[in-house]
Amino acid sequence: MRQVNRTAVLRIATTYTGTVIGAGFATGQELLQFFAAYGSKGLLGAVIAGVLFAWLGIYLLHLGHRLHATGYHQLQYHVCGPRLGKMLELFTLVFLFGGLTVMLAGFGSVYQEYLRLSIDTGLLIGVLSIGIIVFCGFRGVSTANIVIIPVLIIGVIIMCVHSLQYHHLSLAILRIPALSETLLPNWLVSTLVYASYNLTLGATVLGPLGTNTQTRHTRVCGGLLGGLILLVISLLMVTVILLHLEQVKSCELPILFVATIQQDGYVHLYAFTLIGAMLTTAVASLYGCVEQIRSRWQINRAKTIIGLLLLAYIISKLGFTWLVATIYPFFGYVALLFIGKLIWNALGGIE
Repeated sequence: MRQVNRTAVLRIATTYTGTVIGAGFATGQELLQFFAAYGSKGLLGAVIAGVLFAWLGIYLLHLGHRLHATGYHQLQYHVCGPRLGKMLELFTLVFLFGGLTVMLAGFGSVYQEYLRLSIDTGLLIGVLSIGIIVFCGFRGVSTANIVIIPVLIIGVIIMCVHSLQYHHLSLAILRIPALSETLLPNWLVSTLVYASYNLTLGATVLGPLGTNTQTRHTRVCGGLLGGLILLVISLLMVTVILLHLEQVKSCELPILFVATIQQDGYVHLYAFTLIGAMLTTAVASLYGCVEQIRSRWQINRAKTIIGLLLLAYIISKLGFTWLVATIYPFFGYVALLFIGKLIWNALGGIE
């Protein structure tokens, strides 16, 4: 019987999940724009995305282990070749920084709208928390996820199950039409773009995790668990959003709106859950940026962290919804190059 290191499996699953479940996911803003906006077909999209997360997450872990990867660039160069890999490396660096600004903007929105504090207070708390964890290195990143992600998952499930209990869920949810205005041409393109940018973001931690995980079976279990968690939570949340689609289609924080109309006690509980979600993805984004910049330009680590956080603080004031709708689709299209080649290699058994 094959031995599985349960702590390692949990570390992989929580770090992977925490990288994907950021402000956009946990607030429901991403799930609204990329899935629920397309009506009932968004449920199928969420299932397809979850399967891709599990399958390609495992593949990226194996690849990271074989390449002894310390960051995402080794994976991209190996999968896409030097020319395309270099272009993707630059785009990914920009996207990681963009993801950091989105998370900080989410901090500001939650603190202002639901905790009754100023946006600047939320941003400052976010900057300090993210900086402290990233200063601790990769061990600090993965440890933060092990602590925060189980709490986040429980909070999301409690809120979603409570919502479903008060609605008569029926086959009618399979007949909900798409909104008149959507971010992308159709539900399938939207699903692939969503999976592409999240898997590219996930590669920033899956590469190093694969390097540090010696047994193949542990990598398989960790990637599979992470993918299944993402599938279940996204399905629950898309279902809840669809049940309130007309009410939340213009909301900046859809799931928090649902929590508000259910019961006041859920608002503060879920607000703190959201803060944890933003923190884990922001940490992964900043860590990926810092390690890539240091490996290329040999800039002092502390100065890099401080400089990136200050710049992200300034840009985050553009607003949460605008940043999600602008940064994610653009990079998702670019990331399709990487994910398409990754799928081709995975189907062919190429490592």
